[in-house]
Amino acid sequence: MTKPVTKCAVLGVLLLAACATPGHQPAAPVIMATAVKSGTMHDGEAHVYAYLGTYHGLLFNLAERGPSAFFINGSNVGTVNYRQCMFIELPPGTYSFSWKQNVAGGSSAPATRFTLAPNQNAFLPFDIHQTMGAAFGLIGALADPSTGSVADRTAVGLKEIRNMKIILPEESVVAKIRPLGR
Repeated sequence: MTKPVTKCAVLGVLLLAACATPGHQPAAPVIMATAVKSGTMHDGEAHVYAYLGTYHGLLFNLAERGPSAFFINGSNVGTVNYRQCMFIELPPGTYSFSWKQNVAGGSSAPATRFTLAPNQNAFLPFDIHQTMGAAFGLIGALADPSTGSVADRTAVGLKEIRNMKIILPEESVVAKIRPLGR
């Protein structure tokens, strides 16, 4: 007969594993990753850097660590994990960007529009802001869930991604995305 402690330990590990599904995006080739981190690509395309930002708690701030899906114009282009930055090249134009954590009941960031110019770099981290309700456990989180946001942090973006692994989006999805209104 198995001990109850062992059953609880196994169940706990299984529940934790099911909480958040990490992404498996392809890594950028080394030469490309180096160019991306320099921020000096001038190919006429707009460059989007999508990465996990900050969890803004009521009393403290932490690096956001939960794998999260990144959306452009409502299409999921891939999942970003902790210490990864997804690099996406798009034709210049206006796009809608949003995020959603890969966990049941996870936070999401509502769609935010940005107009991107040729050769522009847009750094779009997923920041989460804890609400008062979310600070009071599961019931509070259900009543008043934490919220996410998308904001361009171009001024500090290159510094923030310096030590991150550069990953690429689902190319088959990105190839179909066009600027809004076209």
